[in-house]
Amino acid sequence: MSVDSARRTEPRVRPEPRADVVAPLAEALAPLAEAFALLAELGRVAWVPDRPAAAPVPPPDVQFDLTPHVPPSRLIDGIRIRFGPVHTVFATAVLERTPTREDQQRLADALATVEAAYPWRPGGLFLHVAYGLPYFRRLPRGLFDLYVPRRLADTRRFVLAEAQPATADTRVLVETNELLLTLRSDVPDHLADVLAWFTGSDRLAGYPVDSPRLPVRFTSGRVAFTQPGLPAALAVRHGLRYAERLNPRSPTWMGLLDNQPEPGTTAPAVTFRRAATTAQAGDYFDEGAVQHLAHTLLDLPAFYEDAGFTERVRCLFRDVPVPRAPGAVPLHERIDGPGLDAMDVPGGAVAPKLHFAVFVPDADHFVALRRDHPPADLERFLTATRRQNFLVPPRRHRAFPLLELA
Repeated sequence: MSVDSARRTEPRVRPEPRADVVAPLAEALAPLAEAFALLAELGRVAWVPDRPAAAPVPPPDVQFDLTPHVPPSRLIDGIRIRFGPVHTVFATAVLERTPTREDQQRLADALATVEAAYPWRPGGLFLHVAYGLPYFRRLPRGLFDLYVPRRLADTRRFVLAEAQPATADTRVLVETNELLLTLRSDVPDHLADVLAWFTGSDRLAGYPVDSPRLPVRFTSGRVAFTQPGLPAALAVRHGLRYAERLNPRSPTWMGLLDNQPEPGTTAPAVTFRRAATTAQAGDYFDEGAVQHLAHTLLDLPAFYEDAGFTERVRCLFRDVPVPRAPGAVPLHERIDGPGLDAMDVPGGAVAPKLHFAVFVPDADHFVALRRDHPPADLERFLTATRRQNFLVPPRRHRAFPLLELA
């Protein structure tokens, strides 16, 4: 049942769930438990921005292009800032079996149902889907070779490749997830509601709506948030001993007024067909891109207690610029924000994080970006523990891509 049809009927009284239903649901929700807890806390601490109404533009074929739906950047303290949706969840998943054509249609219907419940805007919900190499390895090899673009500089190299540890990585895990759902909204309850619906809650936007029965098992839910003062407020709530040293106006753990837009960068500019790949307009993956996802621990006790004020300033602002030709537009678009959870933390305590994602036209481009951008002094306080690359297909092929051709 869709949300629209549910709203045309009286909400039905649901029977008490059976034990054989509750147990699998609890198991499915377990990897997302920390995400649900943090989203609930953010619902109490963060505020919903009063944004001007955006024009009713339909979602673009470039899944991650939010430009028409998010207000433009503005100057704050002399710095040009553009804040996207306040809350983001990176939900990783694996498949319990190779999906079928029926599964492909179920996922397409599920995504359409979510968008009917929560309109495509910051106060509603943005959702896009990406796929890791393990997903494509389930399909006949010829499909990947035939349809996934290659780099023009070296046509032996596909745009999607395994993530490579950076020079500063000492304990990083290259993950093997098959799906990545990126959900973004100003309202954390919307994100929690959609995640619960995908895992079998059978409720969406307050109405009884049958959850999609898909062969998907979530492996993690990583919550990022971006709002001035929010890290400092959470530090006080959690009794972090360096809480009083956090900048009460900063949206980051380390005090920067971040989320600065890359000058001239647009989401379509980093897609396969507009970059140096073999993709052309009309190809299966023409409006796609590669999404790199990283999980990073922050050593804030060392940053705030061991490093002096002068050293902290030097670490934050002394950096080596990326070499770039005059007038050149950077071929990457970032999504990043602070997090607060226990993933990969020694001892299992909740600790500050940096959740980082970037969209690039091919995996090698991100490797080159890291190579040409030497580690800043700040990176000694950062430890990446997980990385993975995903292919973000065009919107028209976002539900289990290539499956209809297998």
